[in-house]
Amino acid sequence: MNEAEHNAEEDAMLVASLLAIDPDHLGGVWIKARHGARRDWFQALFSAIDLPSVRVTGGTSVQALFGGVDLTESLTHGKLVERKGLLAEPCMIWLNGAERLDRDLIARVVLHTEATSQHMLIVADEGTEDDPLPSEMLRERVAFFLFEDGVSNTPPAPELDAERIVQAKAALAGLELQSSILE
Repeated sequence: MNEAEHNAEEDAMLVASLLAIDPDHLGGVWIKARHGARRDWFQALFSAIDLPSVRVTGGTSVQALFGGVDLTESLTHGKLVERKGLLAEPCMIWLNGAERLDRDLIARVVLHTEATSQHMLIVADEGTEDDPLPSEMLRERVAFFLFEDGVSNTPPAPELDAERIVQAKAALAGLELQSSILE
């Protein structure tokens, strides 16, 4: 393994750790990786974060994601029955094939993540250099970009230091940001 590959893998593990600590403010990550061992490694790495995962593809329905009236149950029980959507609880939202997703679906996901907390976006771009980029709405809401070329064909097993992440979350909760710093 050369130094560039090693650093790319360490960088990816650092990104995953930072997102585990503060998904609200960092938003997520854009990962450019086609199908294969490198993409599988990224998936394993980010799956190690302690958040449930929801996978969104072009075939995912709006009702499945955001909930709504369950017509069958409503008719069966003679009263309105609503189902919670997959995004009702904090989760890691994997946008598979993000470069091909419908703009309306992307807009709804983005609005939902801005209105709620503790969601993390994983913009999984599977396109080639000639394919369009994922929507700018997604790209501007994530703090990090990872590219498969920096990861070896046989990367080490991804590991996150859960104890340090818990300590960092606790320390982050106690930080106060002075307005002069913001200015």
